[in-house]
Amino acid sequence: MKKDETENEEEERRKREEENRKQQISTICKIQKEKVEQLEQWCDLKVSSIVFDSTVDNWSQGTSVFNERIIGKKQLVFLIEDEDGEIFGYYLNTNVEEKYRKDMETDNKSFLFKLQKKNNRLDKPMKFEIKNLKNG
Repeated sequence: MKKDETENEEEERRKREEENRKQQISTICKIQKEKVEQLEQWCDLKVSSIVFDSTVDNWSQGTSVFNERIIGKKQLVFLIEDEDGEIFGYYLNTNVEEKYRKDMETDNKSFLFKLQKKNNRLDKPMKFEIKNLKNG
């Protein structure tokens, strides 16, 4: 009997942690939890942490920590909020290399997206596939 109770408690703890994680990410990124869930569905991954936040981390030219935070990582979501409050971004599935290559290929899992239009007026998030320019 105690084993079942322990498993139930563990499952409840995991559910609370998952809900807290989504709430934290949605608060920091200024997007609704449903939009975080949509991103996770598109990426087939859980958004687990924030690698770089331009409102907190150094973003100054020449001294920014942006590159060191993303180089060597893969499966990254880049969220951008413009001056009008529109939220859009890019999911990069492949590994971020140290040197930019003009001919860097995009795999079929990377994509662009739009989560929110000005004044929160986007009915549903939009995903845009990226055409591989090398292969037509």
